[in-house]
Amino acid sequence: MKYRILGLVLAAVAIAACGTSTKYTNEFVEPQYSGGPVDKILVIGITGLVSGDSQERTLEMGFVNALQSKGVDATASYTIIPRDHSATREEMKAAISKAGYGGVLLIKLVGIDTRTKYTPGYSAYGGMGYGGFYGSYYGGYGMVHSPGHYSQYQYVTLETSFYETKGYKLLWGGTSESFAPSSTESLVKSLSSKVTSSLRSNGLI
Repeated sequence: MKYRILGLVLAAVAIAACGTSTKYTNEFVEPQYSGGPVDKILVIGITGLVSGDSQERTLEMGFVNALQSKGVDATASYTIIPRDHSATREEMKAAISKAGYGGVLLIKLVGIDTRTKYTPGYSAYGGMGYGGFYGSYYGGYGMVHSPGHYSQYQYVTLETSFYETKGYKLLWGGTSESFAPSSTESLVKSLSSKVTSSLRSNGLI
C-alpha cells in the first residue's frame, strides 16, 4: 500500500529524538509569471488517508502558520471544503473563487520509504588494569562487547505545488524528501519553512 496512515508510520520511526532533515530533489518556478505576490492563499493537504484525518489538518495548519508568519493571508482548506473529498472539481473552484483566493498551495503525500541499515558490532578491552600483577590480571576481564544491530529509517516524500486561481497555472512546484521525521509536526515545520522561503525569494508571496 503506497498510502498508509501517516501518523502510524511516523510513530514507527527508529530515531524518534532526531530532528527532521528536509531536502528538495527537484524544484520548478514558472519563468513567465509576472503577476506579483499572491496575498490570499488556500492550503490543501492530501495524504490519501480516511476522511477527516487529523494528519491533513496538521499538514495544512503548519503551512498556514508559516505563511501567516510572513504576512500572507492563508487558510486551511478543511475550513471551507468537506473532508470527505466529496466535492467535485467545479465545486472546489466555485468555493475558492467565492472566497477570493488568489492562489492554492497543494501539499500531497507521494510515498514513504523505509530503508534498513546494519551497524556491525565490536569488541574491545576496557584497558589494562593498574596495581601490579593482580590489577593487570583482573583488568583483562574488562572486555566490552556491542552486538551488531539493524536500524530502520523513514524517508517521507511530499510534492508541493503552488497555483494561481485565474487559470490554475502552476507557478511553483517541488518534490521534497524528509529523513526520519520524529512527528508530523516536525516534518511540516521543516518543509513549510523551506517552501515559504522559496516562494518569497521567487516573488510569489
